[in-house]
Amino acid sequence: MPERTRLTILHAFDRLVERVGFSKITVSMLVKEAGVSRATFYRYFTDKYDVMNYNYKQMVDTAFTPERIDTLEDLFLIFYQMGRTYWQPLATKTCHNKSRTASQIAGNRICTI
Repeated sequence: MPERTRLTILHAFDRLVERVGFSKITVSMLVKEAGVSRATFYRYFTDKYDVMNYNYKQMVDTAFTPERIDTLEDLFLIFYQMGRTYWQPLATKTCHNKSRTASQIAGNRICTI
């Protein structure tokens, strides 16, 4: 049951990122979208950044298995694909300040222009 609840919150996060963008997501929106209480949300995550980081860690753990990487080219292709499928949509809807650098990480906030 706990893993199913965590996945429910992660899927709600993904839907909200697609719909409204990361910067506009609130915990209230997440609990409503996931159909869980605030207490349940905080049992699994501390905030929306924690959800994002957990989601990314799951992707990395799945992508970087010894069976998938035989050469440096394989490693590069995995990084490239992850950037296109995860970070690009997240950053595109998150960043509004065009004066930021091409890749900026500040306090767990990701921004790519």
